[in-house]
Order: sequence, then C-alpha cells, then structure tokens
Amino acid sequence: MAVGAVAFVSLYLLQPLLPTIIPFPDQTWLAQQVKSANHVYATGSFPEILAFRIKEAAGFLPLHSYVFPRTLGLFLLGAVSWRAGLFDLSNRSTKWLAPAAALAIGAGLMLTPLPFGRAYCGNAGTILLALGYAALVIAAEARKAGRRWLRWAEPVGRMAFTNYILQSIILGFVFYGYGLGLFGKLDSATGMAIVLLVYVAQVIGCRLWLERFRYGPIEWLWRALMYGRAPPFRTP
Repeated sequence: MAVGAVAFVSLYLLQPLLPTIIPFPDQTWLAQQVKSANHVYATGSFPEILAFRIKEAAGFLPLHSYVFPRTLGLFLLGAVSWRAGLFDLSNRSTKWLAPAAALAIGAGLMLTPLPFGRAYCGNAGTILLALGYAALVIAAEARKAGRRWLRWAEPVGRMAFTNYILQSIILGFVFYGYGLGLFGKLDSATGMAIVLLVYVAQVIGCRLWLERFRYGPIEWLWRALMYGRAPPFRTP
C-alpha cells in the first residue's frame, strides 16, 4: 500500500509535465455547458436534470481521470497511516505534529499561487495543505483542550456518508428546478448562510441520532453489505 500511495501521488504530481492522454474540453464547449447548466438546473424536472448530468459526464471525464490518481493515492496513504498507528497517540510523542503541520501548510500556501509551473506547483500545494490540516487536527486531538474543542465534530464524522447523501438531497431541492429552483440566483453570502444552516442542523441531528443508535443509517447499511451480516444498530 505504501508503494501504491507513492506511485499514484507521484503520477498525479507529474501529470502536468506528461503528454495529455484525454484532452480537456475547449473554452467554447465549457461556455455552452455553463449556459445549458444554468437553464436545466434551475428549471428542469428530476428526469431532465438526471439526463443532463449523464450527458455531461463524458465532457468531464478528463477531469475525473486527472484527479483519480490523487484520490487513490491519498486513500492508500490514509490506510497506511492507520496501519502504522499514526492516529494512536497514547504511546507516541506528539511534539513534532504542530511544527510539521505549520511547515506543510506554509509550503502549500507558497506553492499554490506560483505562476511558474502553476499546474505542477498547485497540485503539490493542495496536497501539502491537506496533509498540514490533517496533522493540525491530530495535534489538537492529542491535547486535552484540543479534544474538548473538537468534540462537537465527532458525531458528524461518524456519520459522514449519511451526511454527504443528505446534503445532496437537501441542496438538490434548494437549487434544482424540481425544488426551489435557486440555481444561479443566490449571491455568495446567501449561499454560505444556507450551507452553514444545513451543517449546523446536521451537527445537532447527528449528536441526537448517535445517542440512540451506534451508526448512521447508511454507515450501518455499508457495514452490513461489507461484512455480510447486520451489526447491532441501536445503542444499548
């Protein structure tokens, strides 16, 4: 897994320097796509929006193929880190985590906006920022005060899959034509307020749910399918 993580992340970082296998759409296609999306998403029915999303998938295939090595590489990196006991801080020194986080975040912020070799530097910068943020959270979790400040996020994280699906359903209703049809009609401040409102509701809802159940509904279903047996659902 470690070799795979290094290989896939390296492939992602080197892609701007390699020949393009699947070319990205030109500006004309993108402009037409944005125009069509603004109309279909704001006014279309569910079948119309679904058909449009399926049709546009081919146009975005280059983007998905471009980021796939990063997704797989970071997934493997997370699995390697877990198996190596990086998140078990009970018997480890954590003094190095905060400096490592500061170094990674600082390097990421410097690399991301560089004009020379922007794609390559930007790719490396985003990965360093992600690793820096992760190290910062782990460093905070290693301290009593940090655990207290982060405790509110635990239920949301334990129900991440369920929350992802709920956000898709709720925001689909808010923005798409089969709901309120607000796609392209809100300013940034209003959009941010809606997102925060949904997230706060999920924070409260997840805590109340996990007081009664061991898992979120989709997390429970995922475990049942993966292990071939239904795990206990309700909290004793």
